[in-house]
Amino acid sequence: MNWASRLASRTAGTVATVALAGTAAIGATTVMATPALASGRVPHVTMHRFDQRLLFLINRARRIHGERPLLPAPGTTDVARSWSCRLAQTRNLGHNLRLGNALDSHGSASWTTYAENVGYVFHSQSADALFRAYMNSPEHRANILDRSMRYVGVWSKRGGSLRFNTIDFVGSTAGAYHASYGAQRRTHC
Repeated sequence: MNWASRLASRTAGTVATVALAGTAAIGATTVMATPALASGRVPHVTMHRFDQRLLFLINRARRIHGERPLLPAPGTTDVARSWSCRLAQTRNLGHNLRLGNALDSHGSASWTTYAENVGYVFHSQSADALFRAYMNSPEHRANILDRSMRYVGVWSKRGGSLRFNTIDFVGSTAGAYHASYGAQRRTHC
């Protein structure tokens, strides 16, 4: 099986590997926890064009399915950036097993739900290709369309001939992101 055609999915501690017929590799995880507190206004987030397009496609799909758009959050974006940088450096696809702890210290200590989609496409491929791969996977599609999600961090980083991507979702009924985290702290690896 070609590495560029693998899907690793981790949901609530279960790991499965499934063969895909595409040139993207992706993985999803979802976790549930305790009630959240209301949060303040979310500061501006800096995103590269690829990630802007990916977020546009995600929010368009959410609107089509009657869900509110996700708001990019600086702390959640910093968590996604850090993980994508690690994936690109190691050139190995995997989930951030400490995602909950990272979100806790990056403005989302009161999350009720979080999820992570990770994947890669060849550097020459578009955000549209990665989005299609995510939407063609039931686990990734479920994370993208999850009505409880409110905030998102999206980051992609080149590693060799591949572009690694992390999408971290944070949700709650009242708001799970606290603007007290401040502005996005890093815009590169």
